[in-house]
This record gives sequence, C-alpha cells and structure tokens, in this order.
Amino acid sequence: MRHLQRWVSRTALEEGWSRQPRSRPAPTGCRVAVVGAGAAGVAAAVTLAAHGHEVVLLDREAEPGGVARGTIPPERLPDEILRRELEDALLASGGIERRRFELSTSNSLDSLLAEDFDAVLLAMGLTRSVALEAAVRPEGVYGALEFLRCVKHGGQRVQGAVAVLGGGNTAIDAALSALRAGAADVYVVYRRSFTEMPAWPEERDAAVRAGVHFLVLTQPLDYVSDGDGRLTGLRVVRTRLAEPDASGRRRPVPIAGTEHVLPCEVAVEAIGQSVDETVRQALAGVKFTEKGTIWTRPGTLMTSRERVWAAGDIVNGGATVVEAVAEGMRAAREIHAALAPAQAATGPGGRSGG
Repeated sequence: MRHLQRWVSRTALEEGWSRQPRSRPAPTGCRVAVVGAGAAGVAAAVTLAAHGHEVVLLDREAEPGGVARGTIPPERLPDEILRRELEDALLASGGIERRRFELSTSNSLDSLLAEDFDAVLLAMGLTRSVALEAAVRPEGVYGALEFLRCVKHGGQRVQGAVAVLGGGNTAIDAALSALRAGAADVYVVYRRSFTEMPAWPEERDAAVRAGVHFLVLTQPLDYVSDGDGRLTGLRVVRTRLAEPDASGRRRPVPIAGTEHVLPCEVAVEAIGQSVDETVRQALAGVKFTEKGTIWTRPGTLMTSRERVWAAGDIVNGGATVVEAVAEGMRAAREIHAALAPAQAATGPGGRSGG
C-alpha cells in the first residue's frame, strides 16, 4: 500500500494532476477557519473551498505539512512529494487565505470565533510525546517527535546505544533514524509480542533487516543515570501475556525477579503522543477524552462546542496520512452540510439577506 501511494503521488506530480485549476461554485458567503496545515487541514480546506466557502488556513509554520513534514523520515514520506502535493492542491483550489497562527492563551479558539467565522475546524497534529512515568529523566532522554525533528532537520548525530520505547510506526521511524544518525546499536523495547505490535509489518521487517534489535515482552520501568545526570541505562522487566485488555490485545504482566538494566546512552520515548497543554488551555469549552484527544459527538466530527469540528491526529490519536486526508474531507462535508441553512438564509455571494 505504501509503495502504491508513493507511485500515485509521483505520477500526480509528474503529470501535474494536483495543479489542475478547479472550478468553484458561487461564493456561499460563509467563512471557515481551518487550524492546522497538515494532511487533514489541507484536505478540509480544499474541500470547503470547492463548495464555495471562504477558507482561512492557519498554521504556526510557513509551509504546509504539519507533524508529517516535521517528523516522518524522507525515506518513508519524501519531503518533495509531500510539499508539492500540498502546495499544488492549495494553489489549484484558489482563494484559500493562509495565515501564520499558533494557538495560545492570547490566540485562542474564542478569539477565532470572535472573528466572524461561521465554523472552525481543529486539525492540528499531536505535538507532545508521552513520557515514561519514571522517577528520573536524565540527559539523553528524548520524546520521539523531538528526536525525529532533530535528526531530520537539525542533522543531529548520536553515539553509542539507543533504546526506543514503544512498538508503533513512530518507534520504527525513530529506530531507523537513530541508525542513520550513527548509533552503534538500536533496541526497540516493547512490552508485548510481535503479534501485538502496532507498527506496519513491512516497516518492522525493514527495521529488522537494517539491524535494529527488538526486545519484545520487555517493559520499560525507569532510567539509570550517572553522577552528572547523564543517561547510562534503561531499567526493564520481562513480561508474559495474559488475557486481552480493553485494547483487544493481550495484557503484559511483569515477571517477578527479571528486572535488569539495558545499557544505553540515548532513550527515545515513542509510547504515544498527546495535545500540548498550551493548546488545551486555548480550547476552552472543548471536551477531551481520557486518552487526551478531542472528544467528538457520536457519529460526527463536531466537538462539544457549537460551530467547532475536529479531524486528524488530534481526534484519532495518530494514524496514517491517508486516514488524515479522509477525515479532513469528512469534516469538511459535515461543515458544509451544517452551513447549508445559513447559505439559504443569506443567499449566494453575501453574508446577509438584507
């Protein structure tokens, strides 16, 4: 599937499919703000513009791409393909205003709604890595997103052994990036078995071929550091699998007497992503789930606040780029349907029926 997607993307760029100007219907008179210029946000903005809505695309970065552009290694998602696909789609849509904007206490959801937007779509990525609940956090421990950005854009090099905590695609990306950045050995430490590992089998197998070591049925517990506060090891315990838990996967149970220390100079936490606390504070009235993602009303992508929808990683917890695009388009269709009564009241091309 990944290779098919890449072939379609390359062909689309070479043939100029995404640059083909799109015909637009008469303006509806409705304004929509889309926060986040990643895959979900761009897909939603293009879809809304195709329905005739005035769209303002807001992002803290000048270039579109979001978390995917910042963290996914180019070997898995080529930068040029992503950039040109998004830029071409936005240009072909025509009329989409783009603005630098970062959610904060001064640039909040309330301030956006006060700008006379008829609807707001929250399509930001998850920008904070979930940390291991450890007693200490020594120098040499990184969140996965931070580590991937440093390697991809900052040219960071690493030495010695690297332990990657987690078993998803982000963990595999971090492991392979660590190898490319000069690590002598890389260990993926995962508390369940290969069967339960959420990473795509093809990506996992590529990591095995590249020389990544997989320590499955091994649960991270804490970090070990030297007198200067530098990481020297990861304390782990062996596990066995019991009955399935709420996730549907078999629950790992620690095996008494198997605790030991895995020596390492770098640890990368790839056990999940969450919403930054500053973003949460800027979204007053928006309900969050226990997992830290935005809650949406059953069967829809509308949030707990009226006129506010959400899509992409901030709702699903982090999925594929293809799924983010599909969710952004779905949210756009829901917004268009919700704005239909307002369009009928004002008439096409104006904001009031006079």
